[in-house]
Amino acid sequence: MTVFGELKKLGIKIGLTTIRDIMKRNGLNPVPDKAYKNPDSTWSKFISSHIETLVAIDFFTKPIYTLKGKFDAHVLAFIHLGSRRVFMSPATFNPNEKWVLQQARNASMWLDDIGIEASHLIRDRDTKFAASFDAFWEGSGTTITRTPPRTPQANGFSEAYVKTVKSQCLDHFICLSLEHLEYINREWLAHYNFTRPHQGKEIGNKVLNVDFTPTTEGEIKREQKLGGIISHYYRAAA
Repeated sequence: MTVFGELKKLGIKIGLTTIRDIMKRNGLNPVPDKAYKNPDSTWSKFISSHIETLVAIDFFTKPIYTLKGKFDAHVLAFIHLGSRRVFMSPATFNPNEKWVLQQARNASMWLDDIGIEASHLIRDRDTKFAASFDAFWEGSGTTITRTPPRTPQANGFSEAYVKTVKSQCLDHFICLSLEHLEYINREWLAHYNFTRPHQGKEIGNKVLNVDFTPTTEGEIKREQKLGGIISHYYRAAA
């Protein structure tokens, strides 16, 4: 759970059972179980064997309210399974073939910047992924792995990320323009990639740039963004 990760960042040792008991006594219920069942063992083995070189992608939408009405903005998210690092495209009302191909180029440069060479790209069968999109990745040696029809659990990492960004951030806002959504996404992504503890047995509630050396020195401070919708804790320099 994220509480465990935040405490770990602050050098506070406490067990998960103790955290659950404290939350239960204070009326704070745990997050419900995920709706999707785990993929079959063959798929799970594929994921675990290649997790450091796997990238999963998925589209999500956010309504934008304008003077001309409500329109869905589309965002394409790329997640590196091994580290949980995420790249999100700019938002657009028109995710056509040219736009989607440009996001492939942008994501490829992002992967180069963080030193990751993707062996496989996991995606669903959304028709917005045109042949040019697949050809771009295959030309650089990345295998396109399409999930079976109507099996969102096969792309569970992307599904979980989309659920997280919506429930923990976007659902709290009414967006009035693409620029407004862009700002929210940038603030969220900086939090997600660099200060938010990540869950899962492969990650172990770690974040990418935090020193987990146990310490009780330094005042505990809280940094809030987006009006307090997202926040994290850290120790000030002693």
